[in-house]
Amino acid sequence: MNTLAEKLVDAWKKRDLIKINSEELPKSREESHNIQKQFHDVLKKKTVGWKIGLVSKNLQEGAKVNGPMIGKIIDETVLMNPLKVDYSKVPDCILECEFCLKFLEDTKMIPGAENKTGNYEAYIALELVSTRVHSESKKDLDPINMMNLNIADNGGAGAIVIGDQIKNIDKINLDSIQVEINLNGNVTEPYFKGEKRAGPIEAIKCIINEFKDNPEITDVKRYEWITWAPILALILFFGLYPRPIFSTTDDAVVKSLTVDIQGQEVDNCLDSNGETAGKDCFANIRNLLEETGN
Repeated sequence: MNTLAEKLVDAWKKRDLIKINSEELPKSREESHNIQKQFHDVLKKKTVGWKIGLVSKNLQEGAKVNGPMIGKIIDETVLMNPLKVDYSKVPDCILECEFCLKFLEDTKMIPGAENKTGNYEAYIALELVSTRVHSESKKDLDPINMMNLNIADNGGAGAIVIGDQIKNIDKINLDSIQVEINLNGNVTEPYFKGEKRAGPIEAIKCIINEFKDNPEITDVKRYEWITWAPILALILFFGLYPRPIFSTTDDAVVKSLTVDIQGQEVDNCLDSNGETAGKDCFANIRNLLEETGN
């Protein structure tokens, strides 16, 4: 068994971050997927679909990578809104607003599957992207090596919060959907739009193209999920509970997803200026959470 796969399994079980050396880095996308497969074979957790990052060619070119970042969704990490998230189970968390498909019947991942719009329902979702690898092991990596490592690390899968269903997604101009994250009263980064967005057809094509030569990847089962296309990404540091509120121009996506911070007022650390101000701000939030027993 690959050493990196063993370390990733151990890190998942302990909810911890590992350090790796350059010899342990996967050398190709194929090797990365093999390590990810070993990770799941040993972890023995039920998987219920796929998560896809960097679906659009525009985002891939901007990130200087050679394809999407794909990982498997583990059943116990699919969460239904509303809820409170135990941040200690999602190390080094990044928050992304996404679209999500729920398949209503077994679907072969072959050319043409992307056109079977009656096979799935669409939802708005909140992905808690995570990692098992310490930042020190990533700091000098070029984009391709970083991508390969992230794929091996189950595509950065942490948890997914499922929100409200989007009716008639095939008839919606996805670029018209506006997204806003409200972090305890403070609006955060602008959302992705235009060529940086991708629809369900592009997401399904990603799965088809990535695994076209892999006979083990043949279908998506009934009631499995595919999440893709971050329409807004927000970096969160360990110890921070966000209160994200999604606002859109489409009535089908009006309701909000909420991850609560117990009603406490905290600073908007994203607006902090200065080299140490942001770190100090998040340290204050961690202290607040510890004092309130969270």
